[in-house]
Amino acid sequence: MSTDGTTSVASKPTQTPRARLRALARWVVDGSRVHLDDVTAPHPARPRLATALIIVAQLVSIAAVTAAWKRSGALITAAPAPAPVQAPTATTRFGLREEQRRAMFLELATAEQSERQRAILQNSWGGHAWSREDDLGYVLRQRAREAGQRYGLSITHAYLVFDEGIRQRWPGPDGQPLPATTSPLSLRTE
Repeated sequence: MSTDGTTSVASKPTQTPRARLRALARWVVDGSRVHLDDVTAPHPARPRLATALIIVAQLVSIAAVTAAWKRSGALITAAPAPAPVQAPTATTRFGLREEQRRAMFLELATAEQSERQRAILQNSWGGHAWSREDDLGYVLRQRAREAGQRYGLSITHAYLVFDEGIRQRWPGPDGQPLPATTSPLSLRTE
């Protein structure tokens, strides 16, 4: 404290950061004036009550922002993750019996065939087969996510059920197994 009733928080080489912090704390607590970098025009003294009111107002605004964030959080939060999948048993895999997995496979296979037909009829992607497959993958990802949610599985497990059906050659909607091939990449020259 200097003789004129002010506290200096200037960054002098002899003054440590801790000393500057103490001087600032004294200003908040007792309202003494502060000189920043030895500026001759001191800050006016602030009564303790005014400082306390400012702190309370800031805490109230923080609480209001936090409450608003929590309220709106449901609008931007993703769906909760499904429960962990049970270990496979003699009759279940991914927590589903084989008939449930077959039903899920049939649902995804039906979506795959109908979307493939839609893309061919609409000549999507200008006839580029590989691009059409890529678009089909996008649509099937949405369908796999929806099916997984209905069966209580993650999208990864929904894909694994679909893969199991293809590998085991389960019948699709037309009674035939789905082909385990895809169109090769052919680069566009346009």
